[in-house]
Amino acid sequence: MPNKTIIIAVVNKAYVEKTVVEKATMLDLFLESFWLGEDTRPLLHLLLVAVDQTAYLRCQFQRLHSYRLVTEGVDFEGEKVFVSDDFIKMMW
Repeated sequence: MPNKTIIIAVVNKAYVEKTVVEKATMLDLFLESFWLGEDTRPLLHLLLVAVDQTAYLRCQFQRLHSYRLVTEGVDFEGEKVFVSDDFIKMMW
């Protein structure tokens, strides 16, 4: 990018799938915020790190820049509660 800025975000199944009551995924809302925010469109240089196959396939379907991170012996597919052991493992 001209200013050499890139945003890296971690996504998993919980971020890319809708529930029964939701109209959009968390990923949809995240991406939309760059379009609707003030002076945020230039920041739309994203690399999404998918920690499970569902998230990776969704990123590929939406033609987003993505990388599939595979960690042996750890399942990052479901929702991880903030600051729980699984959440901390996912972030590190």
